[in-house]
Amino acid sequence: QNAYYHFVEQWNERRKNPSNVEFHQVHVSEAPGYQDIWNDYRLAIETNFQLMGITPSRWNGEIFPQMNFRREGESMVIEPQGWKPAVHEYSRSNLWNFLLNDTVGIVKLATQAAKLDPTPRLYSTIHGKGWGWRALNTTGNRLKIENTENIREVANQPLLVAPTHDSGMEFPMVPSIMQDYGINAFFMADRKFFDPFPTPPAFGLIRALLGPMAQYGHLAIDRSNRKLAAEAMNQAGKFVEENNRSIIIFPSGTRNNVKYDDGGNRFEGPIYASRPGIARTIFESHAPILPLGLVNGGIIFPKQNGDAFLKRGSGKGVDYIARFGTPLHFENVAPNNPTPPLAILEKVVPKELDRQYGQLTGREIGPPAKSKAKKKKK
Repeated sequence: QNAYYHFVEQWNERRKNPSNVEFHQVHVSEAPGYQDIWNDYRLAIETNFQLMGITPSRWNGEIFPQMNFRREGESMVIEPQGWKPAVHEYSRSNLWNFLLNDTVGIVKLATQAAKLDPTPRLYSTIHGKGWGWRALNTTGNRLKIENTENIREVANQPLLVAPTHDSGMEFPMVPSIMQDYGINAFFMADRKFFDPFPTPPAFGLIRALLGPMAQYGHLAIDRSNRKLAAEAMNQAGKFVEENNRSIIIFPSGTRNNVKYDDGGNRFEGPIYASRPGIARTIFESHAPILPLGLVNGGIIFPKQNGDAFLKRGSGKGVDYIARFGTPLHFENVAPNNPTPPLAILEKVVPKELDRQYGQLTGREIGPPAKSKAKKKKK
C-alpha cells in the first residue's frame, strides 16, 4: 500500500516539472511500472479480505474489476473490458445489480477496512477503485477524464473538490477520479445520505458505507437548518486546515433534475446555480477550490427515482465525462484583494464556479435550487 501511494504521489510531483516526461502525461497509468505496482496492491487487498472471509463469495475473490486504460488525445479513458457505446439504452437490472450486489458487498468490506489499516488509505482504495470501478463495470459505462492540466499544480495537496451534481454516480466516481492525482477526498453531503432509515436513493447503504469514515472526514450537512448548515461549512474548512485532508462539496447543494425529450429519452438541462456556502469553507481553510464539471451522470443514474429504480434503470454505453476546471485560490479569487473577507468571497466564489461550470459542461446555469431550510413559524 505504501509503495502504491508513493508511486502515485511521485508521479504527480514529477508531472509539475515541464522538463520531465510526466509533464506530458495525463494519467498515472501512463507511467512505466504503474500496472505492476497496482496489481501487487490489488492482489494484497483481495488476498487479505478473502483470507478473512469478508469478500462476498459470489465475487470469487475479485474486489476490483479489470479495467482498460487508454489515452485519447489529451484525455484518459477508463473503461470496462468489452465496453460498447450505445445511445438511449437503459437497464433496470444493471442498476439494481449495482446497488444490491456491488454496493452491499463494498459496504461489507468498508466496515472491516479499519481492522487492516486505521488510516484512510485502504478505505479510500476500496471506495474509489472498488465501488467506483464496479459502478462503471456493472452499469456498462466508461469514464473519460479531461483537462488534466488544470489539476497539475494542486495535485498532492488538500483541496475543496467542487463537482457539479446530477447523479448518484458522483458518490463512487469522484473519489475514484481524484485518487489518481494524489488526493483522497471525502464527502460533505446531505444528511439523508447518512440516514439509516431505508429510503431511496440511499436505502441506508450510503450511511453504512460512509459510516466507518466519520473519523476520516465524511461530513453530513443538515440543509433543513440554515444555522447548522453554515456552521457545518465552517467546520469543514477547519477540518481541511487541521487534518491536511480534502473534502468534496457540491456547491449547488442538490442534484439537478434530468430532462426528457419528446421520445422520453434523458438529457441534461440547466444546472442549479452555486450557493455561497462553499465560500465559508475556503475562508476557513484557505485551501484551493477545484471545480469539476461532470457530464452524463444524469443520463446514467438520474435524480428521478421512479425512472431510475422502477422504469428504465441506468443508462448504458455512455461516456461519463469529468472535466477539471481552473483552481480557485484564496489569495487571488477576489481581484486586487489577497485577503478577502467572507462577504466578498460569498459573492465572487459562486459566480466564478458557475462561470466555469457553464464552460465545462456546455449547459446553462439556472437559478439556485429551492432551499430546504425550514421556515420559522410566525
